[in-house]
Amino acid sequence: DVRVRTAVACDTSGTSTADNLFNVSVNNSEYAKDVSIPVEVTGQPFSVLSGMYQTNDLITTGAQRNRVLVQITNNTAGSRTYIVGIFIGG
Repeated sequence: DVRVRTAVACDTSGTSTADNLFNVSVNNSEYAKDVSIPVEVTGQPFSVLSGMYQTNDLITTGAQRNRVLVQITNNTAGSRTYIVGIFIGG
């Protein structure tokens, strides 16, 4: 079994929940679909353990190779900086 945790934040909040989206899949199974990305808060540490930024905490099973796919979509006309954390372990 392998544990996978993901977290994400953006430098600027969007004007709607569809502005900055986050998707995660492992072995072709979707675990986060079009999740609205939160803005990074000054003074709030960024971590895959931070409830504010954590999007997934899952355990995969099976003997196959675990392939993690992360996709971020910027639906704005502006530039964005994203922070992404991925923990893969036992």
